[in-house]
Amino acid sequence: MDDSKEIIRKNIIKLREERNYTKKYVAQSIGVLPNTYRVWEAEGKSGIRSSRLIQLAEFYGVSLDYLFTDHENELTVAATDEYNKKTEVTLTDDEQTLLSRFRSLSDEEKEKLLNELK
Repeated sequence: MDDSKEIIRKNIIKLREERNYTKKYVAQSIGVLPNTYRVWEAEGKSGIRSSRLIQLAEFYGVSLDYLFTDHENELTVAATDEYNKKTEVTLTDDEQTLLSRFRSLSDEEKEKLLNELK
């Protein structure tokens, strides 16, 4: 299985499981037979037409790019937006590295760095 097929397969499984949807529910929602959807999760992109990928992206509220992107090393953290609404933010590898390095600093070093950023 090529990488894009495996990435799509993992992403549609992850999206479905995060929402606690059954395979049958997703299949019915996008207008395919449950067995067809099961094959997509078992074998990846094989057999998924572009129009169905678009439907899946719309159904889950994600972009096509999201379906084709490997999210395995991403870290999702809880955050508060500018309106004090709780949300989730996905950190990139670089952001994870920065956070890890920041956490390894002493309190004095952290304070100095934060003052420099202001």
